[in-house]
Amino acid sequence: MGTYEFLMLSDKEQKMVIANESQFIMRKDGPNSYFKLYALGLFFVEVEKEFITEEILNIGIFVSGNKLDKYAGELIF
Repeated sequence: MGTYEFLMLSDKEQKMVIANESQFIMRKDGPNSYFKLYALGLFFVEVEKEFITEEILNIGIFVSGNKLDKYAGELIF
C-alpha cells in the first residue's frame, strides 16, 4: 500500500490497517499526548494519542524529514 491509497481510506479503515498491517517501531511521550511510530510499506505512520483517554488526536504519514528526525536519536536499526 502506498501513501495515496492509505490517505484515501476512511479513519476507521486507516486504524484497521495500522493495527493489522503495520510494524510498531516506538513510542515517544510529549507533554500532553504521546506518539506511536509505525512502519507501513515504504512510509511511516505517526499516531498521536491523548494520555488519559487514549483518544486518537491525529494520524500523520511521512517518508522522511522533520517528523522522522524527532525519532532519529532513539531508533535502532
